[in-house]
Amino acid sequence: MGGALGLFSSTGFEELVWAKDKGKVKKVITKGPRSLGRQSWPPAVAADFLGVPNKGQICICDGNGRLSLAEMKAAKGFAPSFEVVAELSNFARQVIDMEVQQGIAYLLVQKPIKNPDCNLALMAIRLAKGVTPQVVLTAPLTQFKDAATICIDRKVVYVGGVSPGQENLVMSYVVNLQKNSGDLNPLASIRVNQTVADLAVQNKILSVLQTSGSDSRIDFLNIANPVSPQPKEAIKIEGEFDSLVQYKGALVAIGKVGGNLEARSVALTPAPRAVARTALAPINRLISALTLQNQIVLVGESKDKLAVMGLSLDKSFNFTKPDVGTFEIGLKSYGKISASSLATDGKSLYLGNGISGLEVFNRETGSFRHVFTYKVPRLAASQVCAWGDLAVILTSEFMSYDISDATRPKLVAETSTLSPLKAISGAGSYVLCLGGRGDLSLRRMNKLDDVIATANVTGKNLTFDKNKHCVYVVDPQDKLTRVHCFKVFSDKMENFENIEATGNYSLIKATSTNLIIAGLNDIASYSIEGGEPQAGAFKPTSKYHLDNLAIRDFCLEGDLILATCVDPNSFGFLVVLKIDNGEIKLSAKFDLKHDGMSVTSNANTVVCVGKDKTGADLVSIIDISSPHTPQEIKTISTIEQASATIIQPQKNLAVVVGRGLEVFSLS
Repeated sequence: MGGALGLFSSTGFEELVWAKDKGKVKKVITKGPRSLGRQSWPPAVAADFLGVPNKGQICICDGNGRLSLAEMKAAKGFAPSFEVVAELSNFARQVIDMEVQQGIAYLLVQKPIKNPDCNLALMAIRLAKGVTPQVVLTAPLTQFKDAATICIDRKVVYVGGVSPGQENLVMSYVVNLQKNSGDLNPLASIRVNQTVADLAVQNKILSVLQTSGSDSRIDFLNIANPVSPQPKEAIKIEGEFDSLVQYKGALVAIGKVGGNLEARSVALTPAPRAVARTALAPINRLISALTLQNQIVLVGESKDKLAVMGLSLDKSFNFTKPDVGTFEIGLKSYGKISASSLATDGKSLYLGNGISGLEVFNRETGSFRHVFTYKVPRLAASQVCAWGDLAVILTSEFMSYDISDATRPKLVAETSTLSPLKAISGAGSYVLCLGGRGDLSLRRMNKLDDVIATANVTGKNLTFDKNKHCVYVVDPQDKLTRVHCFKVFSDKMENFENIEATGNYSLIKATSTNLIIAGLNDIASYSIEGGEPQAGAFKPTSKYHLDNLAIRDFCLEGDLILATCVDPNSFGFLVVLKIDNGEIKLSAKFDLKHDGMSVTSNANTVVCVGKDKTGADLVSIIDISSPHTPQEIKTISTIEQASATIIQPQKNLAVVVGRGLEVFSLS
């Protein structure tokens, strides 16, 4: 469960000893490498559908059959936060609609995994606190060729769509959910005139909103006897209306008339009748709507901004003056109208913003206030650097973590980059950044949006030599590789000699005396003679070829080159090479329990991460005090999609990053 541990310590049970002292039970952590703390990112579940299953929780589901359950936390003086506590993936090929009620998520899906021959199905997923989400119903909907919307009324589910005979159809089903499984039994079949757009149930009346594009209608049916619905009234509305919202004995239909967004109120008693209409300017496109306390809340686009409108009705169901707020929030991720993209816990408003995450609004007197954006990271971290109590990781942006308390790493800053970055390298309290548009920049680690110095250079990777204060950028160009060298000052960078090497090399590391570059199967070394890197200072000394092994990553430790490699069968190895009188020689080839995605070292300790054959993410701690016979100290499960690691020697900690960050003790 990639995100389930959140901010809590992820120490394995094998590390714990329970002792009883004077009637008190206390936890004693044994010595040795172990996980201290983890902050997992939420799984890559776009916020397409939302629901509130239990108090303090929110269910997030995307259109590709992935679901996560997050707990909402708030601390005095701080914005609310979300901690993913459970997830469920690949339960269907596509999710069409979702409604959450009393701890159950009901989903209208295409191609459920448990019954892939079925085109359409209704699924029910139990969302209980402290328990992994459990599929308790997967029932084929054979009465439909296509379906668009569902509505839940206690144990009855209503589905609107098109039958195999191309009839516009509403079906009602009774749901029986047992502890581990359930069944779905049809109750009634209702044929309607136009395409079903939305459904609502209130006061034993089923309302069916239909539209043909130019005109719409609402059919009302008495469902006191759910097996035999009785038609009551039908109201015709000019325009394209495709959303219904329930409001205290009334309905509000929302749609477009002549290109402008409008709302129509409809009273349900004593007989259904149209009451009033109102324009919804400045909203020009509706995203979603629901009832919150005594208002109908609409969220939509207003030119290039996001607008939240509170729409009130008087006792006769006439519209009163609305409350409107606009917010500078990106709108590109919002899709079609979906009542499921908006949810409330009765106080706050949660708006799904697709892959951008979740927007949270609080209701205040006469308005709404945007209080928090819950971001869904698109990519796992690719690189990491650390200095003091700060760890900086690179994703599609910078994310900075305070690791002063290793048991509770804390995200302290997120910094966007103006252009995509290929690689970063720590330079003390600074970060060197290699951009994809031919730029190299120097930034302060605690103020990443402040670019101190830049230089023009193309390349694929970089490394920093702290002894000579030089940064090296490796630039592979088919059969020739160039290495660009820059002297780094506190406010500028100066270009020194460029090196050319025959071959294709994409990895680079440096010490005060050696510059090492690596490609797919080859590692080449250059000695750095004299003090400053200058013309004639770099001398090619050796080249080593690895047969049947592909190099994934490497690091330097004194005169040792430590490379993680994979063979043609994807088995991983730690290859220990030694620079002996300028020559690269093999010292050891050590089997890893994973594919060796990344490696780092300090003194006699090597840390490397990767995936095993089952797809599990692992971190290995290896002792190389005897380079000819490396010894595995421990291999531990780690953060999902672990891709990079670094050792913080002052604290004897290892930081592993992937879909989040995890801190390990090495002592």
